Amino acid sequence: MTTSPARDGSGAAAWLFDGDRRVGTLVTRVHRHWDRIGPATHPCHVNPTEQTEWCVTFVDPARPRLFSDEVDLEVPAVVQWDTGTFTVTGQPLRMQWLAGDARDEAIARSGW
Repeated sequence: MTTSPARDGSGAAAWLFDGDRRVGTLVTRVHRHWDRIGPATHPCHVNPTEQTEWCVTFVDPARPRLFSDEVDLEVPAVVQWDTGTFTVTGQPLRMQWLAGDARDEAIARSGW
């Protein structure tokens, strides 16, 4: 199992647990973001930064799928990589990172 999201752009996946109950799947990927400056006819892309994007699909179909590229501050979720916790709407969930075929399957199943 990995302990953090892949930084090579290949993505990572984790199961989310509330106590011992699996409640969802977290999929991450790293995206390079560029600021665009200048006129619309001749824009210049500057200041590249790597941003972790994530998508959560819950087991309960009544819970909406969540997505964030760390720019969208409207999504009520916080990922704490150092403690292995994903907090959504005030509910801390434990992340169990997946590797190999399990990771690949979770990413493919997410459709993201």
